[in-house]
Amino acid sequence: MPPPPPVLMEELIEEILLRLPPADPVSLTSTRFCRRFREFHRSPSMLGFLCNNYGNRRKHRGPYVSRFVPTSSFHAPACAAHHEWRAFDARHGRILFRYRNMRTLGPIDLFVWDPMTDKRWHLPEKNLLCCGWNVAVLCARTGACDHLDCCSGPFIVRMAPGASRPMLLGPWGPFANRVDVEPTALAGNTLYFQIDYGKRILGYDLATRETSVVQLPPKHEDSSTALITVDDGGLGVARLDKTAKLSLWSMEASTNGDMGWTKFRVIELDKLLSVDPHSIRYNFVGFAHGVGAFIVGTGDWLLSFHLTSGQVRKVCVAETQEEECNDRGICGVIP
Repeated sequence: MPPPPPVLMEELIEEILLRLPPADPVSLTSTRFCRRFREFHRSPSMLGFLCNNYGNRRKHRGPYVSRFVPTSSFHAPACAAHHEWRAFDARHGRILFRYRNMRTLGPIDLFVWDPMTDKRWHLPEKNLLCCGWNVAVLCARTGACDHLDCCSGPFIVRMAPGASRPMLLGPWGPFANRVDVEPTALAGNTLYFQIDYGKRILGYDLATRETSVVQLPPKHEDSSTALITVDDGGLGVARLDKTAKLSLWSMEASTNGDMGWTKFRVIELDKLLSVDPHSIRYNFVGFAHGVGAFIVGTGDWLLSFHLTSGQVRKVCVAETQEEECNDRGICGVIP
């Protein structure tokens, strides 16, 4: 009988495990090893996204239903549909929700949720109106943070209130009549909000606390807008119109130093996704920052595609309009 093979050194086993596909992390449990795994795979995988739906008032209590839709083997501990919740933002391992009990018409409650531990932090009541404002959640660690393992640390929430609520404006000032309820973008040290129905953006410098307003590229009436980050970490914009074309812009400096928008790509989604262009829904488009993946809806599916590789995946299907992930009832996605 041949002798048994030599036992692999622990260091070699870790080197082998490091090369497991990052989209299937279910078997990786060691805290120290998980950090090495994230450092090795610097570009994160999209494990899932949050889907905001218009609720069926006869079936559910509130106007919104929010649920986690996995795109990998990962499942959050509490990923079922949450009635009367609406996801506003997700970043650095945390998700920011709004909640309102529609049976009692109580006040709007904002809270931050850690989906890994199911822990919640409720924010101070602000007497918020039902619309016209937006919020974002970010890591608040001092100094440089690689955001590989900061979900249990401190965080901050930044609000962009509309001009209809002057008592909440504070240092922001009355920049807009409306702040859009669309996902924010963090480019460098500046947090960006869409305002005025996707025609402009409001920038907030996290270090200096200074604000700025930037005009976005011309917008068709029948289109949706997503703020994106481009390869160099700068700010970009994606526009999806009713002809199923996804146009991408990046903010670049001209020869005289002025910042402006440059269109760098137009994607014909019907050809990329191999679907009827009329089936593509143009009322929303989602973008996963750090991953470079978009999420769009068709008549029957939610699909994701990677901007660089062009890889397309069907991530959610709904057979009837009553299904909570049917894109005919979707009001937005938060990757």
